[in-house]
Amino acid sequence: MTKQEIIEKIKLAEEISENSKKFSELTYKIVLTSLLSGEIKDGKQKKTLFIKKNNSKKKSSKGLSQRINDLISEGFFNETKTSKEIIAKLKLIGYSMPVTSLPSYLIPKIRSQELVREEVKTKNGKIYGYIRKS
Repeated sequence: MTKQEIIEKIKLAEEISENSKKFSELTYKIVLTSLLSGEIKDGKQKKTLFIKKNNSKKKSSKGLSQRINDLISEGFFNETKTSKEIIAKLKLIGYSMPVTSLPSYLIPKIRSQELVREEVKTKNGKIYGYIRKS
């Protein structure tokens, strides 16, 4: 590489790094290294050199479905629990949901035979209770 080519690459690196105010020195070094090594032949690939900021929110590693799995493994369902009891327990650990949404989480557990649904007699009639399959 000639001296003139190196000077041109330094100028190109300076031009590219000016676009990044926060990391201008770091960007300059990365761009210059890439230009001198031949990874970049002109400024057309400059967009790929900038560090991308991840603005997306990190999703919780444990959702409601996982919390229900935790309740099963902790023995919460060793005795029959009604929907209201399950909702109350979930509220205690920070999950709030309407009673009508609960079956969409429990039915897959019934189908996979982790839980069993039983009829429970109450003053007002029969309701379903959920218990861990033994």
